Amino acid sequence: MKKLVLSGLFLMVGFAFLQAQQPIRVGLFGAYGTKIEKPAIGVIGEIGIIPKLAIAPSFAYYFMENSEFAKMTFWEFNANAHYYFVNEGPFSVYGLAGLNVARSSVNFDLGDIGMDFGGLGGSASKVGLNIGAGTNFDFGSKILPFAELKYTIAGTEQLGIFLGVKYSIR
Repeated sequence: MKKLVLSGLFLMVGFAFLQAQQPIRVGLFGAYGTKIEKPAIGVIGEIGIIPKLAIAPSFAYYFMENSEFAKMTFWEFNANAHYYFVNEGPFSVYGLAGLNVARSSVNFDLGDIGMDFGGLGGSASKVGLNIGAGTNFDFGSKILPFAELKYTIAGTEQLGIFLGVKYSIR
């Protein structure tokens, strides 16, 4: 009996989400990380759950300086929730909170020195928490420019500045 009640409740909640027709958006952005002082490009998704709440995964790849001997990479994945405080008129304003996973690596190529160190290099991953705010600019089309400020606590402890566009699928 308990399984039947839980299954029925799960189906009702699922149908409620389907009927709500919350927005689904995908987009591209440019970013800047203040701690590593490098620009980035990335992709973002936004899936409305209920009228004022959306989940927003994103991925950013930062452009690191490489030298003749070393290649560095840095990227981050964010799983954020957006809560819309203002969602009327041409501007919608949201607060965000979520999880950040960042990975950095460096690989050395000593070339013709004559020594083989067998892939000298290293990598590290950090997990942190995001807090921030953003805004969408709705000018009546399916394309929404957006701006976002996000600070990562613990992990990389970096302020990120994001500017981009989201395309409304629904």
